[in-house]
Amino acid sequence: MILPVAAVLFLCFVAENSIEAWSALHVERTLGAPAGQGGFGPTMLGLTMGVARLGGHYAVTRLGEIGLILWSVALGTLGAAVLAAAPTPIVGMAGIALMGLGVAVVVPTANSILGRLVRPDQRGQAISRAWMIGFTGFFLGPVMMGQISEVVGLRAAFAVIAVMVALIAPFVLILRARGG
Repeated sequence: MILPVAAVLFLCFVAENSIEAWSALHVERTLGAPAGQGGFGPTMLGLTMGVARLGGHYAVTRLGEIGLILWSVALGTLGAAVLAAAPTPIVGMAGIALMGLGVAVVVPTANSILGRLVRPDQRGQAISRAWMIGFTGFFLGPVMMGQISEVVGLRAAFAVIAVMVALIAPFVLILRARGG
C-alpha cells in the first residue's frame, strides 16, 4: 500500500516544485515576458493551489477520493502541457493556474487514502514512509528540470512534467483496486 502512495507523492512533488522553481524563468526567457513578470508564475501556482485546497473537501464529497485525484491529474497534466506549449506569457500563466488547481489536492487526498487503507496502529509509520520516499521528488524535481532544460530547453522540460503528472493515474488505479 505504501509504494503506490509514495509514487503518487513523488510524482506530484516533482511537478509542484519544478513549476515553482522554473516557471518564472520560463515565463521571462522562453515566453518573452518583461523582467520581473516571471515572478507571477510561482505566485499563480501558490494562489491556485490555495484556492483548490479550500475547495478540496467539497470536491471529494462529490467525486470521491479516487475520482478527485484522477480529475486533478487530468487538470494538472493539461496545465503542464499548456505551459510547455504556451506561445505567450498569458497562456503560460493559464497553464500554471491549471497546474496549481490540478495538483493541489493530490498529496492530501493520497495521504487520506493511505491512512484509511492501513491498520490504525500502522498509520503513522505508513504515512511517514510514503512521505520519506515521496518528498524526495520535491528536491529532485528542480534538479531534473535543470538537467533536461540544459539539453533540450524548458519547453521540453515542462512537457516531461506533464508526462510525470499523467503517470500519477496508474498508481491511483492501483490504489482503487486495493480498496482505495
